Amino acid sequence: MKLYQPAVTIDGGLEYELAVDAKLDYLVWFHFAEIDSTVKKAGERVFDVLVNEKNVSRVNIYNEVGSFAVYSLNYTEKNLSSSVLNVKLVPLVGTPLISGLENYAMVPADFSTVPEQVIAMRALKDSLRVPDRMGWNGDPCAPTDWDAWGGVTYHANKNGAGLVITQIDLGSQGLKGYISDQISLLSNLINLRLNNNLLEGRVPEELYSVGVRGGTIDLSGNKGLCGVPPLPDCPLFWENGHLSKGGKIAIGVSCFLFVSVVLLVVYIFCIWRGKNDYDFGLPSDLMSLAAKRNRYQRQKSLMLLEMESHHAKGLPSLPLDPH
Repeated sequence: MKLYQPAVTIDGGLEYELAVDAKLDYLVWFHFAEIDSTVKKAGERVFDVLVNEKNVSRVNIYNEVGSFAVYSLNYTEKNLSSSVLNVKLVPLVGTPLISGLENYAMVPADFSTVPEQVIAMRALKDSLRVPDRMGWNGDPCAPTDWDAWGGVTYHANKNGAGLVITQIDLGSQGLKGYISDQISLLSNLINLRLNNNLLEGRVPEELYSVGVRGGTIDLSGNKGLCGVPPLPDCPLFWENGHLSKGGKIAIGVSCFLFVSVVLLVVYIFCIWRGKNDYDFGLPSDLMSLAAKRNRYQRQKSLMLLEMESHHAKGLPSLPLDPH
């Protein structure tokens, strides 16, 4: 490994001062490797490791792992009272040698926010479009010694097994989204301040439970909010910048009815009529009656002509008047 290829050594010993946070425990990790080919046996390089003037180990690298091999040592310094951690390598035989030195703060285990409230807060983060400067990342409440999410107040739940949200104060933050229905999961919320923003859309009815718990809600200064008194009614088919559930249902029903009518018309004119191909001409009985009548009219006409002809032949000739 490249970490162990170089090393630091100096006559008279080595000393390091590491910046740390007071009142925390620190794990100090030492990395050694005997990369000097002149060291041929154990005992040719021996030194003590001191942390804050306490001798924590005597190191003989060759004796532990031989040459050109990795040897690691770690030590935990507890209850620091200073912001500096002092490390010394004091020579006993030869000069001290070190390849790497690391220190890690040991943050104690802490409570975390109960899972359903984490879901609610992340949904609110997205719907309210909370800006990055508010620090809404990670666990909303943990670690408890940090103000992780700006404007959020919390405390331990009744059984002491997790953290719950009790207050959200995001007034006058320029928010431009809407209030997510997932806010109903914040069952311990007693104060909500979202005043003087640019929020819009329907306000979840579940927010009434905050008042039931004796809390306060301030949504003033958001002209686009609607749905609960004293706010105005919301549009029937539009909410939170998109179609409401009722609007989607209405469009779905309308499309269904339209398609049904089209299919019915196609069935009547194309399928049902094909199976029952009626001749829409005159019925045969009516046609026969008309034909008989026509024949009667022709026979009558012929008889009249014949009678006129016979009558004409039987009349006497009248003399012409000489006058």
